[in-house]
Amino acid sequence: MICDSQEGETPHYGLSIQISQDVLVRIRGKFFNYSTINAHAPTEDKSDIEKDDFYDGLRNLYDACPKHDVKLITGDLNAEIGKEAIHYSTIGKEAYHQESNENGKRLIHLAASRNMVIGTTLFPHKDIHKITWRTPDVHHSVK
Repeated sequence: MICDSQEGETPHYGLSIQISQDVLVRIRGKFFNYSTINAHAPTEDKSDIEKDDFYDGLRNLYDACPKHDVKLITGDLNAEIGKEAIHYSTIGKEAYHQESNENGKRLIHLAASRNMVIGTTLFPHKDIHKITWRTPDVHHSVK
């Protein structure tokens, strides 16, 4: 537990983390240890260099996790994962999109290269629950 308070104030207990980069948290469990990486990927409109740098850093962070840990990557990866049959070893059949965007392809390649699966595509959800963000402009939405 982390205590966060200023001098002379009553201590406030809880957890407070300010995230400015990708974050790795390791949790020791009774049967397994868990390494969780929370990441925020560049959006689709960013340069390929920026995206490559992000995914190189994410690979390095993943590879720095102990080999036998259960590894989870969470966060906003700004990826649209499609239903391409060629990727079924990495993705499930429950993706919302028909085709992956460029960020989705990068995420699929990362997952495939590290023997991971993209969990959000494995289980059925109503389409309304697959929307992650909606613009204030009612004519456009990102799903």
